Amino acid sequence: MIGNRSKLNSGINRRRFIGGLAGVAAAPAVLTGAEARTRIADGIASGDVTANSAVIWGRSNKSAKMLVEWSTTPTFDKAQRVAGPLVTARSGYTGQTILTGLPPGQEIFYRVRFGDASGTETRLGHLRTPGENRDITFVFGGDQCGAGWGINPDWGGLKMFETMRQTNPDFLIHLGDRIYSDSVILERASTPGGGSWKNITTPAKSSVAESVDEYRGNYSYNFLDKHYRKFCEQIPALTTWDDHEVTNDWWPDRKLSRRVMFRKGYIQTNVNSLARNGRQAFFEFTPMQRDLRDPNRLFRKVSSRFTELSKPQ
Repeated sequence: MIGNRSKLNSGINRRRFIGGLAGVAAAPAVLTGAEARTRIADGIASGDVTANSAVIWGRSNKSAKMLVEWSTTPTFDKAQRVAGPLVTARSGYTGQTILTGLPPGQEIFYRVRFGDASGTETRLGHLRTPGENRDITFVFGGDQCGAGWGINPDWGGLKMFETMRQTNPDFLIHLGDRIYSDSVILERASTPGGGSWKNITTPAKSSVAESVDEYRGNYSYNFLDKHYRKFCEQIPALTTWDDHEVTNDWWPDRKLSRRVMFRKGYIQTNVNSLARNGRQAFFEFTPMQRDLRDPNRLFRKVSSRFTELSKPQ
């Protein structure tokens, strides 16, 4: 535990050091041609699919207009184009576009890009809308990259997502803990058998998450895995959250132990502040329809609307 405490304390020092640089002027960065080009960061995904609608998600590397095209054929015959939001730093460069008027019981192919400039990167995605004469299949699960077990390329990465993708489900029900914002991911971890587990590491996973950017970095970490990226492109998700999207075993207004939180590496011990930042990042990185009257509400009903499709006998 002493070694872990030392590592976590270094995360505190890092955060304080970065905070101390806030007033220091930095030389402007020189962007190369590749860096200046608008491209898709992390990946694309879809969610909350109904018989005639779906939410499409994507993340850009800079401010740009999100554009989505969809068709019922992979060649994009008679494709329909939908203009999405302008993504900026305020949303972590993430954006979501709701497709409506989709035909029920159809394969839907979509492509996402940010901006119309020549050379702008495009990513392709796929989903299926439910129909009244077809069975629905789905997979479900939760708990990604928890307890210090991150993406290990030597082991093959997050292979379970490829296993699930190959079953060709209509959607994934993700039951939460998509991130473990309260756990760091070190370069190596010891396996129960005495072996060594090698993780991909990032600055955002070198300390517990407290700021919105640090929570965002936890979601971005998952997209470093090729299996997860491919799964998100091809299989929609119905997603909720659990405790680790904020911190372990929390609830609104809970009084967090300063001793325990400091040992883990936290500076902030106000759980409502952590929840506010964690919720923002969750909404930014989750393709889902939000309630217009109560946009911070997490629960919702996603209906296949079969009753509307059924014809009178």
